[in-house]
Amino acid sequence: MAKATVKSARNVPARKIQWLIDGMIPRGRLTIMDGDPGQGKSFLTLEIAAAVSKGQKITSKGRRGSVRPENVLILNAEDDIPATMKPRLEVLDVDLDRVFFMGDITHLNDKGVEKQRSVTFPYDAEVLAETIETLDVGLVVIDPVMAYLDPEVRTASDQAVRAALAPLKRMAERFGCAMIMVRHMNKSGGGKVLYRGGGSIGIVGLTRAAIYVGPNPEEKDEKVMAQIKNNLGPLMTPWGFKICADDKGLRGIKWLGDVDMPVSRILDAKADMTPREQAMAWLTDLLVRGNDVSVTDIMAGAKREGIKYTTLIRAKKELGVKTLRVGARSFLWTLERKPKSAGSLFDTIKAETGP
Repeated sequence: MAKATVKSARNVPARKIQWLIDGMIPRGRLTIMDGDPGQGKSFLTLEIAAAVSKGQKITSKGRRGSVRPENVLILNAEDDIPATMKPRLEVLDVDLDRVFFMGDITHLNDKGVEKQRSVTFPYDAEVLAETIETLDVGLVVIDPVMAYLDPEVRTASDQAVRAALAPLKRMAERFGCAMIMVRHMNKSGGGKVLYRGGGSIGIVGLTRAAIYVGPNPEEKDEKVMAQIKNNLGPLMTPWGFKICADDKGLRGIKWLGDVDMPVSRILDAKADMTPREQAMAWLTDLLVRGNDVSVTDIMAGAKREGIKYTTLIRAKKELGVKTLRVGARSFLWTLERKPKSAGSLFDTIKAETGP
């Protein structure tokens, strides 16, 4: 007769959440990284791997500080290791002795002959677990995760996908390593990004954090890393980054800091106005109604409205607002090319960004 294991809540020890990237990528949990092809997902995982191997923390403004270096295990089914991945890692200043690639599985067939086959889950979960334990791995990257699911796994089935990936979840918890699963978006546009990743929604359901990587809608050639799910804390502010190439065509990542933009705008859904757009609409309305307004009054009003100083200055610059000096210590802001009405600009911005 089967018996259930039951524990009272009092006897369950509390466990503090540990983070590979503070608030963004947890240790001991699964993280999914979604995005369309060509947006830099794989490159981003290599940047994270490089920082982990060198004992550096990733922040929105780049690598910082000094922590314990850790080993990284990468499963990549799409990129050529000698021609693509190693050159990229070298440019990203990785510790090559701490980054490992997991290749095919070697096994004996019925006749005792060694054969090789690709890694698949859930069948090779124990092989992966042994590798993580042997190498003492702190970060595992599976890119893309759909390529490593056994062909018999019905990827559209929530139950089948959860069963296939459950061993990875238990593995991350057992070894305390961060596990990033990369996934491509499906071709159907619109809708919530959480539902646009390949395969069943059960993949996202199994993860504790989800990250979307895509273009910055306001800045050409810039990308955004936006957290769209976090079961372990509040959603983090999106981060901006740019993939830059040197004279030899070798690429690296430049971190650009926090992105002053609602996640809904980044995800190309019906969006709220960005903080900069809100500041532009407010400032235009103020200067049209009040003509020239003192800087002191503008700053006080912006503070009441919750508009950051840096956002206000960007809005001022984009609107072409001029500063006039009046007396020794007094300054005014003036909008020389005033629109027909404050509402016209507001309506234009709102029409472009959605209701």
